[in-house]
Amino acid sequence: MAKAESSRDGARRPLKVIQKTSDLLRKGKQKAPVERTMPDSIQVERFAETRAMEIMAFQNAIRSAADQGSSRVFQSLPRHLRRRAASHNPRRVPKRLRYKAALEIAPGDDIAKVQRKKARLRAKGNLHGESRTEQLLRRQVDKKWLRTHMYHAKRFHMTNIWGFRLPVTPTLKSFRPAYRATRRKVLAMDVSYYGVIQVEGEREAVLRLLGRMTGGVFAGPKYESGSMLAESMLYHPDEFPYRLIGPAQILWQKGSKRLWIRLHPSILSEVLEVLSTHDASVSDLSDELGSFELFGPESGKLMRRVLRVAGRGSLDDLGDPKQVAHGRVMALRIHDPRLSFPPRTVNDKDTRVSDDGVVRNAYQAHRSVTGLWERSNRLCTPRYKKSDLDQRRRVQSNPGQRLRPTSRDDVISILIIGLTDRYLLLFPPAWSMPLLHSIAHIGTLIGALQERRAHMRELAVPSFPEHYGATCRAGKIWEDAKAVEDRERWSRKPPGKRVHRELWQPNWASVFQLSEEDAINGPTLWVWPSELKEHTGDVKVLAAFRQARGMSSREIHLASAVINVKLEMPERGSPGSMAEILPLDDATVIGWTTTGNYSMTRGGGFALGQIALSAWLKLDGRVRIRNPGGVFREAHVTVV
Repeated sequence: MAKAESSRDGARRPLKVIQKTSDLLRKGKQKAPVERTMPDSIQVERFAETRAMEIMAFQNAIRSAADQGSSRVFQSLPRHLRRRAASHNPRRVPKRLRYKAALEIAPGDDIAKVQRKKARLRAKGNLHGESRTEQLLRRQVDKKWLRTHMYHAKRFHMTNIWGFRLPVTPTLKSFRPAYRATRRKVLAMDVSYYGVIQVEGEREAVLRLLGRMTGGVFAGPKYESGSMLAESMLYHPDEFPYRLIGPAQILWQKGSKRLWIRLHPSILSEVLEVLSTHDASVSDLSDELGSFELFGPESGKLMRRVLRVAGRGSLDDLGDPKQVAHGRVMALRIHDPRLSFPPRTVNDKDTRVSDDGVVRNAYQAHRSVTGLWERSNRLCTPRYKKSDLDQRRRVQSNPGQRLRPTSRDDVISILIIGLTDRYLLLFPPAWSMPLLHSIAHIGTLIGALQERRAHMRELAVPSFPEHYGATCRAGKIWEDAKAVEDRERWSRKPPGKRVHRELWQPNWASVFQLSEEDAINGPTLWVWPSELKEHTGDVKVLAAFRQARGMSSREIHLASAVINVKLEMPERGSPGSMAEILPLDDATVIGWTTTGNYSMTRGGGFALGQIALSAWLKLDGRVRIRNPGGVFREAHVTVV
């Protein structure tokens, strides 16, 4: 309302209301205003039905605007479904998107056509008369390829190591996905690069030989029945605890004088050299056995989906590997996995637990005798090509459905071994790709060396050879190569971005205060056996162990011993590799970390390392850690 103006005598008069011309023209013609009020309530369903066409048109407009944006069709796919050359070849995307992908390709784009022509020419060979097979074999002169090499080469970073061309880590981000897979689902890896040595001879002679080389139990009814896998450290004969070779897995054939020793490829030649000098028949089966590792609680469910048992045996109760006794062996015969491709869906089944709390599953109910002990079964190859099986599917009454096994189809002998945190599958190597295709088809994450090391670190288990440093030949080779790699990476950085570093690998001579002559001619550096960690520092236990194994007495020096430890950060900080380890009240270095990172299991920094055994005996469970160029932080230390 307008304010009234004041007159000269102080009286107030109302302001004159100024009206619009249109209002003056309509003056006198207006009707009395009609009161309109909003409804107290509405019916949501009825209101939405009346506006259904408008809502649908609005959604279509949003969708069409997104389709006409700056992104391509193949970019709408999740990263694990994207393929190279998808921007040129519509066949690189799923069928539902191929029409749109073809419209986005320029009319003159013939890259896909040219590449298909090159692929056909490449399949025929080169101008020098070499076939495609001969070309691939020539590329494997100085290294071996896994049977799954083609699959990994397209999806992983590759490296030459231990005489193989091995995958290191996927090209996609995999640190957190790999951790989630091991905690909730499945993480699969091809570990066929592991070697297998077959030892055959008189039982007493074999026991005497391996008894002088092992640091743990490997014989007895429990293991010689073939139902359990033994694990132990190997040493040079009569040298325990010095001159470590590395870890080994030992599997006996039931009722026979044969056994297998499964080894890391870095120590295979060393063990063959040692065994060949004794009275035993030794043969290398590394090229005759393939192996996969399955990590995660749904590993058993994956095998129930992929494997179809032939004859006796069942996988119905196979579940989390943590529910299986460590080392339990199960032998099965399965049908060709390509017959049941794609893998069927199975229901989750609870593992049967008896009243006494013992897990009752297929492991305890089935025999452990496998056909893999026969060479003909290890070297078996697929009888039918994939095209033959596709033709069988095509002529079925319902084309495309899974095939029923016949008497002429392949039957494969396999071994399934439970190892607390994972399952180990042993099978004929020719079936690596069919099994891997079925495993990957159901969405299983495939890992490699880096994911395996990260998983072992989360379990606080030292992996070989990176955690054994100067205590064995393979560890020393790894340590030297790692130092060269780290130094080259450091030298490529600008000087202003380099962290000050003086050491690239542990200097144990300074820790034990040895002169150069003593370091060369003195006692060999050795690691305290993990099997005897309850008696850490007790030399009498080592002497009694040597005597029980028939070894001569020997003086053992604790002054040159190291021990594997784990370090947890109670507060801030995340240790990496080559971080110095010091006592709380001293400035003397007592060890170094071998690997470290943020642990998602513990929610803080975590590392594995080695420290001098003499220093460990004086600690109270706490130390200080400093990364190269970093600051000191307190950590809790425990023997592993």
